[in-house]
Amino acid sequence: MFDDHMEMYKPEKLVWNESDFEQMGWHDCPIYGIHFADNVALDIDYLFKWVLNDQDGHYEFWISPSTLVFEQARNLEIDIDLDFVNGLEIADIHREKNREDEYKYHIDTQEGDIRLIASGYKQYIRKNPILKNSQCLTVEERDGYFFKIK
Repeated sequence: MFDDHMEMYKPEKLVWNESDFEQMGWHDCPIYGIHFADNVALDIDYLFKWVLNDQDGHYEFWISPSTLVFEQARNLEIDIDLDFVNGLEIADIHREKNREDEYKYHIDTQEGDIRLIASGYKQYIRKNPILKNSQCLTVEERDGYFFKIK
């Protein structure tokens, strides 16, 4: 799945967590599905890097299919108004300390809000990043939709 011989953008690690929050950003990351259990998981395309193409002035994006898992989640609130024209897309993720061992997360999407309390998160990178001129991967490029974390 991860090809070390191909020239590409290489993420510094394959599993990210709440200690990486300040260096991560989820702007324009599409959400393909939400899994509800003791943890709340989002199937997303993660945009690692935006690259300006000097020849045409447009951006290209290094993107990987990823699973973002909010651990020991509770108090989930979803207020989304979705017309499915462009799907569900993250604008930003905010967090604030709730107690010593948990955070309040606000997933601000272009279509509404998702709020929850969790002990933290892990984001699992499922495949090598691909350089694209759009901000999402095809079903084939991401090997379908699912919540695989290993």
